[in-house]
Amino acid sequence: MKKKIRIAMIVILSAIVWLSIALMVVIKGNEYIEQNIPIDHIHRTICIDYIIPVGKECGFSIDIDGPEKYVSNINISTGSMDAEPIFTASGTNTTINTGKLVVNDQDIYISFDHDLDDGDTIIDEGEQIKYTVNMYSDNYQLIKRILCGLAVIAALPLIALVIYSINKNYENGYDERQLKAQGVAYMNAFFVTLFTAIVLGMVSMIMDDLPLTIYESSLITFMIGFATFVISADVKDAYFGFRKKRLPLAIVFGIVGIISLIVAVIGFANGLAGRSKYISVMVVDAVCFIAVSTEMIIKTIRDKKKEALEDEES
Repeated sequence: MKKKIRIAMIVILSAIVWLSIALMVVIKGNEYIEQNIPIDHIHRTICIDYIIPVGKECGFSIDIDGPEKYVSNINISTGSMDAEPIFTASGTNTTINTGKLVVNDQDIYISFDHDLDDGDTIIDEGEQIKYTVNMYSDNYQLIKRILCGLAVIAALPLIALVIYSINKNYENGYDERQLKAQGVAYMNAFFVTLFTAIVLGMVSMIMDDLPLTIYESSLITFMIGFATFVISADVKDAYFGFRKKRLPLAIVFGIVGIISLIVAVIGFANGLAGRSKYISVMVVDAVCFIAVSTEMIIKTIRDKKKEALEDEES
């Protein structure tokens, strides 16, 4: 297999795997929301806007955690915040299950309205109610299964191609300096990965409720280690198979990083700060990909300048 075709296939398959995983993270973020709403007066309404279509039907499980003297009134409407609610309920420190609601692919608005319970008249400054909203939808489940299938289907030939490329490169021969550089890069990546895992574990112990799942912590740790290895190896011209085809890969890494950053910024701008764990994963991934892309572009420019000076001297 020609080297250019092999590189193109690796890049395409990598993009499919990464975009599938990124979309699954985004979908997961839309299924789960935490909102801490301060109570600064008796009635306060906060609306959550689900923009991504969820199919014909979906349901919600809403946990209410706050002072006993406040009753939360929950209204769910579709199409417009002012539309007639399709579901209403009230409760204090409880879990409300809506069952399946007919939404017909429309935007969904959930509003929370607080009332003082009978017999209570005082509102204490600084009090707040925490709402945890879990959404379930057959449409989301179908999309996640399709994305998971795409990731698996693309990952299998990707692994085979990467292994083949690595063996091919060794057959063509790395010089002693490059082999040493790869060893140093592996060591750097190992210690950075180890340090990241330890830090995340310590933060989890200190905070008791680190808002990251095992998968998300693993993904962050892997991405930081991956970026460390690529940058350390590429600086010494020892990154597998891409020593002379650095710019196309740099562009792909840059595009993936920018997309990840845009997704995180849009999520934060839309008031999804409560989903900080998903935004944090996307930001870390974006920073890692952009850092790798920047290093590769700088390396390409320096190599071209070096070649130009050598040509002039000769």
